[in-house]
Amino acid sequence: MQPATNTGFMKAILRKYLVKQASLFPWLIVLLLVAMIYYVVIGIIVIQENAEGIMAFLIVPYLIPWILLLAGLDYTFRRILKYRLQKVWLIETTILIAWGAWYYHHNFYRTEFVTTSVTPIIVFVKDIQTGKEPERDFLQQSTTFIIPPDNILQLKTFLRTNEWRRLVARTSGGYRYKQIYPMTFMEKDTIQCGKQSYPIQFFILESEKYPHYRFDDKQFDSMRTAVCNKLQLK
Repeated sequence: MQPATNTGFMKAILRKYLVKQASLFPWLIVLLLVAMIYYVVIGIIVIQENAEGIMAFLIVPYLIPWILLLAGLDYTFRRILKYRLQKVWLIETTILIAWGAWYYHHNFYRTEFVTTSVTPIIVFVKDIQTGKEPERDFLQQSTTFIIPPDNILQLKTFLRTNEWRRLVARTSGGYRYKQIYPMTFMEKDTIQCGKQSYPIQFFILESEKYPHYRFDDKQFDSMRTAVCNKLQLK
């Protein structure tokens, strides 16, 4: 009789918090549990063919703290507000909107440059034949550019419109640059290497090491030489 008793207890709990005395956070907990179960099932299926399927199980330790946090907050609000569910709904909805706005600002339409070490400048060269496609996250619309040690990156396509909205940069070691300045220098948006022209984009990265990097004709010529040398090594 014990399994039946446990089942009845669970049904009563679900009916209470999802129907009779429903609020927002219990429904979010249900959605997170469904997502967690879905990823675990996918992981079990994939791991039979590919060991990398075990990565799907990482969602469990990631989501459990969120589930516990939501459950704790919902319980606290209900106790403090004496089960006045309209106010509980209002508070929980406000928290969700505020968190959603914060998450959107930090993760959506975000372009990140990752350099090997602290550098004052990075250069993008449009090279359709041998260039790479950047790592674009479709769901978050975020893009990551892994910059090689010479700070010259050959790409098949440049930044899209949404990828200019929020530019951030860091080193692979975790140092974060202060500011990023997209540059056009005397309307020179191409570099001539031999008989071929290559479209370019370049960015000044401000840091403690390079707080006010001055870019002039000499710097541009040096950059052109470095780019052409790299292209000729292909």
